[in-house]
Order: sequence, then C-alpha cells, then structure tokens
Amino acid sequence: MDFVDLDRMLFRGYSRDLRYSEGWTDLHMAAERGNEERLASAILEDPESIASVTVDGVSVLHCAAVRGQERVVAQLLAHRPELVAAETTQGIFALHFAAHEGHAGVVAQLLASRPDLIDAVAGGWTALHVYCAGDILRSQHNCSYSGLS
Repeated sequence: MDFVDLDRMLFRGYSRDLRYSEGWTDLHMAAERGNEERLASAILEDPESIASVTVDGVSVLHCAAVRGQERVVAQLLAHRPELVAAETTQGIFALHFAAHEGHAGVVAQLLASRPDLIDAVAGGWTALHVYCAGDILRSQHNCSYSGLS
C-alpha cells in the first residue's frame, strides 16, 4: 500500500485511524500535501496523533518539511514543538529533509524552534552540508542523491 492506495481508501470512507504496515497514516499524507484542515482536525480530535511515526521513524513533521509545507510546519510546531527533535531510525531530522530539498523557509522555522540543531549530524552531514549537496544536485538536474535514503 502506498499514499495513492491510502488516499483511495480514505475517499471510500475507511477510518482515518488507518495505518498500514510501514506505519504511514493519513496525517503523513496530509502534511506532505499541505492539508492544514485535516491536521487541524487531528489536533482537535487527538493531539497525540500528529506525533505518529512510521517504522522508519518518519514523522508527520518530516513529511511536511521534505515538501516545503511552511504553514503545516508552523502548525505542527505550534502544537508539538518537540517534534523538531524527532529523528528517523537513520538519525535524520526534518531539518535535513528540508535542507536537502532547498526549502529555506522551513529550514529557518525549524532552526528558530531549535537553534542547536544547526550542529545536528545525520550520516556525518550537518544541515548546511546537506543543503549545499542538494543545491549542487538541483543545479545539475540529472543527478540523484542517495545520502539521505
């Protein structure tokens, strides 16, 4: 099952509490797509739900950060500021995801929330290293970077 399957199931009326084998929820999808209304609803219904993670430790905040969803990142941090310190099982912060994709606004938000993360290392790389590597790759258009996978 992937996001498309999950989306179809939710459209057909399946429970929003659905989790599939890797631990992805509709909140991960909502964060990635910038669906502020769904996240606001989740915060009202069950504030703990926005802290859900996959088996790989990918949080709802990671999903918003990798897609540059600044308003969703702000929304999540306003209700659960500790999410900024969430790491995947590989030790990767949402900060590194945002930096790699060049989402400077999200990087600024995350660092404003936890300035000490500027020195956080994921696989030997700080967010600045990751941003620079991503910038080089974005400029080459034909490269793929697997350092964060």
